[in-house]
Amino acid sequence: MQTEELDEGEFFALIANRGARVSDYDRVDPETVRVIRELADAPLPLEELKARWEREIGPVELQENIELIDWFCRRYPTPEARLRYARRAYARWRAAAPP
Repeated sequence: MQTEELDEGEFFALIANRGARVSDYDRVDPETVRVIRELADAPLPLEELKARWEREIGPVELQENIELIDWFCRRYPTPEARLRYARRAYARWRAAAPP
């Protein structure tokens, strides 16, 4: 994980280079979209939620999460800035999501 300061464009370019491109939505067939939405909207049983909550986070995953949180808090230092970012990101995701 990079620890240097990235601006928003560089951050999304880094993610895109790892294979997570918004344009990939164009290649997803409608049946796959339907199945994914069905899975995402399905209720999560309480037992499964507890199991996920209690799962140990490994040291590498923990360090990566801390680095991402640190970067995000430096990039968006106030709650207002974080909320503005979240609204822009959500709008971008909605615009790119398949129908």
